[in-house]
Amino acid sequence: MGKIDRRESLLEELEQAQGLENLQATIVALRDHFRVDHMVYHWVSSSGEQFGCGTYSDAWVARYVDQDYLRVD
Repeated sequence: MGKIDRRESLLEELEQAQGLENLQATIVALRDHFRVDHMVYHWVSSSGEQFGCGTYSDAWVARYVDQDYLRVD
């Protein structure tokens, strides 16, 4: 499978992910495909609740939340 075909396949998986486990696995695969250190998928519900999954360590996520970096992003 070529790089473009693999990317398209991963994006389809992302679109069709059922539950956080599938979403997390696809994010990891996309990170590996693009050869980057980390990747995050973030979304906001219609009521304003924020959700996400990604490849950062739990320690970094805790610091990110504690320092309110979301305001910067």
